[in-house]
Amino acid sequence: MNFKKGQGSTEYLVILAVVLIVALVAIALLGFFPGLATDAQKTQSDSYWQGVASPFRIVESKATSGTLSIILQNSNSQALTLTTINVGSGTNVTGLPVTFLGGEKKLIPFNVTISGLCNASSGNTRYDIAGSTISFIYDSNSLTGQKQGGDAAVKDLVGTCS
Repeated sequence: MNFKKGQGSTEYLVILAVVLIVALVAIALLGFFPGLATDAQKTQSDSYWQGVASPFRIVESKATSGTLSIILQNSNSQALTLTTINVGSGTNVTGLPVTFLGGEKKLIPFNVTISGLCNASSGNTRYDIAGSTISFIYDSNSLTGQKQGGDAAVKDLVGTCS
């Protein structure tokens, strides 16, 4: 008796199924499925702002309608004085300048003018602020007016509205 007649067809179908599953996963990661794309964007944003950005890192951010709160950390060992924060088209930050010791974290709440930022009536449940519009001006012990960000290399700041 020869029971191996259908083995080739079965193996072919199993391999085809594995290829299709891998293709679906790849498409999902590239942004075809909105839920997975949002998670990937948030992960990339967090990776940049919590690890790559220097000297100021955005450790945490939270937005409500027209207000963005961020926890900044000085990743340098020396003290830095933050003099200006620019986010979006209009930023109103009170309490500046602020001096950060080496490694220190501080909560900075401020108002921003970004159309549709966490606007409940438009159904926005997350925010995505263009990285090219985010910059920090700061002074160190030896130099004043240094700038971080404000160019195309900066990742967008992505988060969930609260």
